[in-house]
Amino acid sequence: MAQKETKKETKKADLPRSKAGRYLEGVGRRKTATARVRLWLASPKTERKFLVNEKSVEEYFRDPELQRVAKECLEKAGTEDSFSVKVLTRIALAGRSHPSRHSQSLG
Repeated sequence: MAQKETKKETKKADLPRSKAGRYLEGVGRRKTATARVRLWLASPKTERKFLVNEKSVEEYFRDPELQRVAKECLEKAGTEDSFSVKVLTRIALAGRSHPSRHSQSLG
């Protein structure tokens, strides 16, 4: 007997989310650098934040180019106004925005 193939539709329940369902999380690794990024869907009533190690992205990355690299994935997707972002990093000073960009693309 031939079995019928059924097409599975993507529902909200099928989308990746944390155990608590509060945020999406991605982890980026490169050499010895690690960045864990959590994205919260921002409501119109809440302030959108982009924090890196508990500091604003502008405070953590003083160079405008590094700020641009850290925010690049959200801007390309057109979702920079849709999410609040929290990044936790464990890396050396050089090139520290790139693991953040990689883990955002995973989320």
